[in-house]
Amino acid sequence: MQDRPLICKDCGREFIFTVREQEFFKEKGFGNDPVRCSDCRKAKKQAQRGNDGHSGGGYGAPRNSGPSSNYGQPRRSRY
Repeated sequence: MQDRPLICKDCGREFIFTVREQEFFKEKGFGNDPVRCSDCRKAKKQAQRGNDGHSGGGYGAPRNSGPSSNYGQPRRSRY
């Protein structure tokens, strides 16, 4: 294995996918090479977080699910 140059899909600049990074990707089971340079990855993460530094879980608004989601609601008849 050796360092490999890749092209960032966002900014078009070349970045190096180091041997150490390749080993990490392999260890974690990632099947694809990175597509963004570190600067663009950071910018994308900031944009997803809304620039407040908190991700909130990364899956959008929290859902109310489970038995407590209808607390205080009248029970519906099944008939």
